[in-house]
Amino acid sequence: MKENFSCLILLLIFASPAASEEIATSLEGPPLQYQEGTLLKGFPVDVVREIQARMGNNQAIQVYPWARLYRKALTTPDIVLFTMAKNAEREPHFYWIAKLTERTSSLYALKGSTLNLSSIDDAKSIPVVVMRGGNREVFLRKQGFQKIITALDESSSIQMLFNRRAEMVFMSKMEAEILARQSGFNPEEMQPVMPLYSNTSFIAISKQGTDKRLINSWVSHFEDMKSDGTFERIANNWIKQIRDNYGIEISQTDGVLQF
Repeated sequence: MKENFSCLILLLIFASPAASEEIATSLEGPPLQYQEGTLLKGFPVDVVREIQARMGNNQAIQVYPWARLYRKALTTPDIVLFTMAKNAEREPHFYWIAKLTERTSSLYALKGSTLNLSSIDDAKSIPVVVMRGGNREVFLRKQGFQKIITALDESSSIQMLFNRRAEMVFMSKMEAEILARQSGFNPEEMQPVMPLYSNTSFIAISKQGTDKRLINSWVSHFEDMKSDGTFERIANNWIKQIRDNYGIEISQTDGVLQF
């Protein structure tokens, strides 16, 4: 009896926690998370759902505006969120579970613009639109940009540029081209005016009050995906979809998309 009781205690200690986490995202655009009708799609979505399947977790993924999701994750335990760019301010507040993308972001303006930028200082007084609460907004504010306009999401940022409510938008080349097309604009009417920075994005989990067993479960299942080649297969599938649907070439290294 005593031995049975000891075994039970060990099982309770090392067992995976019941599925109590909330899994949430914000919309960006292909190949990242986006909606097609009522369906949530994208490379990170497929990765998260594969991890869920391996865990026996069938919870629906919730969708929030990014600024709201980020505020919630800072103070609420057991929030799995994606995709989130890593920076010095965010790093201590989250567990960084799975690296998904490496992105280079530039300032874009409409063709015919008279902007003539030779340095980042030249750009700081020009109205530029970014997604509210995102890593790009944080970067611009730290650099001292004076006329930052924030939009609900990346798609809204593109629309504000083409509707001439801002002179520049700040995002990656692939995002700019795809979101312009999806919004009914011609991406050929945009031009890059200055590359600014590169960042990496992850699946992350809120740190405050989160059960360590939850962290270990997500990490171990993701590592299994990498080991058996599933992660890289999902990445290659999205590379093909972006090429076939948009004529844009992106790449991957060990499953991490680069664009």
